Amino acid sequence: MKETSGPLLWHHFHVATQSQTLSVGDQSQDGLSSSVRMLFLCFEGSRPLAGSMRHTLIDIDEVHIGRGENRQVQRFVDGNRRILKLTVPDSWMSTRHARLLVNQDGVTVEDLSSKNGTLIRGQKISVAQLASGDTIELGCTFLSYMNIPNCDVREILKRDIEWDNKVPGMASLLPELRMQARHIEKISNSTASVVVHGESGTGKELVARAIHSLSRRSGPFIAVNCAAIPDTSLESELFGHKRGAFSGAIADKKGLIEASSG
Repeated sequence: MKETSGPLLWHHFHVATQSQTLSVGDQSQDGLSSSVRMLFLCFEGSRPLAGSMRHTLIDIDEVHIGRGENRQVQRFVDGNRRILKLTVPDSWMSTRHARLLVNQDGVTVEDLSSKNGTLIRGQKISVAQLASGDTIELGCTFLSYMNIPNCDVREILKRDIEWDNKVPGMASLLPELRMQARHIEKISNSTASVVVHGESGTGKELVARAIHSLSRRSGPFIAVNCAAIPDTSLESELFGHKRGAFSGAIADKKGLIEASSG
């Protein structure tokens, strides 16, 4: 198991977390698989800052999920069944709440006669086949199942360690984002200007900070909201001014261009 820090970006979940945990079972020698099934514990409604977890379902036959005094993860063998057991301190969850059955055909989820039921895509179920990207609601706890194609587990583990150490704040449990992080490193070594596109709240400034941090440039990173600068103040904001240059200029001020030199 491994601890990391940073935000989890996951479909309709965007949860700031204090810690995230990775749990991995046995792997093939080269770690490469055509696809890897993963279970994400995204969010605990009663403990929103508890952090998120990612578990590979490699060499797992069953996943048992239920309520416990503390969050715990166990991997063990019962007879010929390889089991991943997750317990969550969710008072709305039953002690034996749900079970996932993993086989070559896919992953099936079963409700174990829980008090508050098991919901898939917002609908109560007794037994259901999971599709990649499905949300599983157990009490006040939300999990997601994902089948990641063309996934190199060994590379993901390596990236988890290296990326968290290099760029704090950019940690992600989503393997696709992990693998795309290598592009940021390549870009940071270039002297070309970079434009980062994305909707509001998707982390454009985080990516920009990561590029700057990895570039090892000597100057500070300065974020500017251009839309918030009044037309009359644009020249002063960009190039600075001297004390007394205009009404309200009570001191010398560096412009953004000079302040971000380097």
